[in-house]
Amino acid sequence: FMTTVNMMTNKKMNNKNAVVTGGLQGIGLVIARLLAARGDRVFVFDCVDSADDRVTDLRAAGIEYVCVDVANTESVRAGFAHVDQQLSGQQLDILVNN
Repeated sequence: FMTTVNMMTNKKMNNKNAVVTGGLQGIGLVIARLLAARGDRVFVFDCVDSADDRVTDLRAAGIEYVCVDVANTESVRAGFAHVDQQLSGQQLDILVNN
């Protein structure tokens, strides 16, 4: 566990592009916030109303919210298509499938 924490806070690994599923609560939220705090561009996949306070909090922390139902293949495809478009040719470096 400590190796994971050390990796997550390592400033040498910042400026990466990341997707975190289930990032509105629990460990997914913690991971998304750690990645954003170290300078990564973070997209959270979850599915709630975009007016939800948790989404507002994510956006305030510089984290991008994408409404994705991970149980629905088409929703996941649409989510990754959105991320790909936002990254404008940059690669996705990190996927946290929470």
